[in-house]
This record gives sequence, structure tokens and C-alpha cells, in this order.
Amino acid sequence: MRHAGVKFVARRSRPAPADAGETTTYDVVFDDRGGVMEIPAILIDDARRPLLANLIAFEQSQGGEVARLLSSYVALMSQLIMTARDVELLRRRGVVENLLDNDEEAARFFNRLGDINPVDYDTQAFAGLYEDVTRYCGTWRNRHMAGLRRNYFAST
Repeated sequence: MRHAGVKFVARRSRPAPADAGETTTYDVVFDDRGGVMEIPAILIDDARRPLLANLIAFEQSQGGEVARLLSSYVALMSQLIMTARDVELLRRRGVVENLLDNDEEAARFFNRLGDINPVDYDTQAFAGLYEDVTRYCGTWRNRHMAGLRRNYFAST
């Protein structure tokens, strides 16, 4: 996604509509015009690993929309974070706050979370988001403009 110019920003949790009665803590939004993905920030520490895994298992057993959003959020993060470099990028953007020893350990954390929960990407909460990102990344213009900015206009 970086090669197509997708930018990541931290998203503050926003209240859901009044009739829903809950907040959309795990809601991820993608603006396909600007290529900006807003992701709720997550804190990663030693206590969070087993807590999040147990919370996913509990919410899946109970079902409901919150469980679906949490499972989809975990699947998305495990797809975005493959390496320590991915953690570093999201940490710089304010999406991930890593209190573990290093970014490599945080990457392993998300890789293991993705193993806990097999996900059908066609039926999960962010199915439309995946389609929008794939369409955005697949255009010639977005890939080449991002390459132009990265190779010729980079300040570092």
C-alpha cells in the first residue's frame, strides 16, 4: 500500500449513532480520493497480548457486531503489520503505541493474533474497505505518483 501512496493516520474513537448505544472503537475508514486510511490507535504492552486474545475469544463466543468489528480490526492489523518496519511506520503515524521491547516483538504479536482467528475476508466488517483499498492501489496513476514523490521529492 505504501507503494501506491496510501497514508495512515490515527483515528479517535467516535460515538456511534444514538440508536446504536455503543462507540465505534474499532472502526477503520479509508478515503479513496486522498488515499488516507484512518485507524484507531492501539496500545501494545505485555498485559495487552493475552487480554486481547481472550477478549477476541470471548466476543466471538457471544457474537454480535462488536465481536465482528474486533475480529475484523485484528485481521486488518495482522495484514498491515508483517515486519518491524511496518510497526515503525504505524508507530510514527500514531496508530500503534509500542511498549514492548522492540518493533520486532510487536510485529510477532500481531502475526500471532492473526493466527488465532481465521477470517473470511469477503464477509467481515471491513470487506468494503478492502475493496476500496485494492481499487485505489491498483490504479496506474496512484502507484506512479507515489513512486514519483518517494523517489524524486523525498526530503530524506
